[in-house]
Amino acid sequence: MVTSPDLDRSAILRESAAAVRHLARICFKTGPPTRTGVELEWTVHDAADPARPVDPTRLRAALGRHSPVTLDATSSAEPLRHGGTVTLEPGGQLEISTPPRSSTTALIEATEADIAQVTDLLAAAGLILGRSGIDPHRRPARCWKLPATAPCAAPSTGAVRPAT
Repeated sequence: MVTSPDLDRSAILRESAAAVRHLARICFKTGPPTRTGVELEWTVHDAADPARPVDPTRLRAALGRHSPVTLDATSSAEPLRHGGTVTLEPGGQLEISTPPRSSTTALIEATEADIAQVTDLLAAAGLILGRSGIDPHRRPARCWKLPATAPCAAPSTGAVRPAT
């Protein structure tokens, strides 16, 4: 990661305007991006009973070779047909991350195809994607305990701290 030597890394940014100024100083230094990707996430539900918790073994079987290693340490975690990868958020949401595309049209077409593939994989196991990343049927709970997501479970002060 390239950083600015004059950046105060100990400062806590308490206002959105300060965060915007900070990001403007460290991002897009060589110009705006020319390729764009997306990350989309949904809750996963049992098709017959959306409030029933989804067993990780069932989800792993549904995703097969596309299962993320956080769900199956032995998985090859193969990309979907159009290059998207499947990951899981700490709250159990399924996420598709696409590779960057040079046009919005190409990005939308590839993303829609990857969503359709995941939808078909889940449907074969009696599972469906929710309408968003927020679960209307179950209380929030941390499903995956991973070192990289441990800070997400810590109480927040609401302050944004610059990356070190």
